[in-house]
Amino acid sequence: NALTSAMKGIVTESINKQNTLLFKIAVELHILSNIVATLNPDIDEVTLQRVRGYSTEQVKRTNGIITFEEVLRSLR
Repeated sequence: NALTSAMKGIVTESINKQNTLLFKIAVELHILSNIVATLNPDIDEVTLQRVRGYSTEQVKRTNGIITFEEVLRSLR
């Protein structure tokens, strides 16, 4: 069926785009993680958990739409 074939193509293309975006996000996260770990090698577990909780709340509040510049402004 042509309709089924077209729908499968659309779904496959959408999945491929999502996978590409997730890969790019993972690369950026890895870069940031390495920079932060290099600059703060002695960070303790309590601080890490506090930052993780804060970050979780911020991502929820902004639906994940937050820029590096916004984070910098919030820290100043």
